[in-house]
Amino acid sequence: MPFKFAILLLVFAVSLSACGNNAPRAGDAAPLSDNVSAVVPVDAPLTGNGESAPQAQPAASNTTADVPVLSFAIDGGIVGFCDELTLTANGNYVLNTCTEGQTSGTLPQSDRLALKSWVESLNGFQLRAEDNPGAADSLTVNMNFTGSGSVEADNDQKQAMYDWVNGLIVQLRPKPQLEPTPTPQPIV
Repeated sequence: MPFKFAILLLVFAVSLSACGNNAPRAGDAAPLSDNVSAVVPVDAPLTGNGESAPQAQPAASNTTADVPVLSFAIDGGIVGFCDELTLTANGNYVLNTCTEGQTSGTLPQSDRLALKSWVESLNGFQLRAEDNPGAADSLTVNMNFTGSGSVEADNDQKQAMYDWVNGLIVQLRPKPQLEPTPTPQPIV
């Protein structure tokens, strides 16, 4: 009996150690503000003599403003994601989620400018990632970008766009409307 009690006491002590303070610490990351620009500055490449190389000029935009230029879908995972975001060249969006349904609107100015610069300067590309192929909790991400530019996106640019779109989904997803906590009536 004392052995079982000691095991029970040990399990209880370990359980309590996980109940520490969850207050933010100085080094913790904070969520980004809604007005943070998604534009990532890129330094001009240098030529062999140290001068800036001529930059590729954006191709004449042959993209119609209401045609989708970026689609992003995230499906599966342990929490069952099923979000699809579609962006048009003029910055309109449609977000479909399993839980909140469909939301649409226009991106903020800074995000519209970022999207426009990518569409005008970069060539199209596709990204696909799956974290655990074939498993029940596999998370699949697809991103299709249709650019009218002539510059091939490098891995850093693709990563910046991927991160930007992930942030957009969080920003654009409808926030639940919480009911205020009722105030108990005093007992008279």
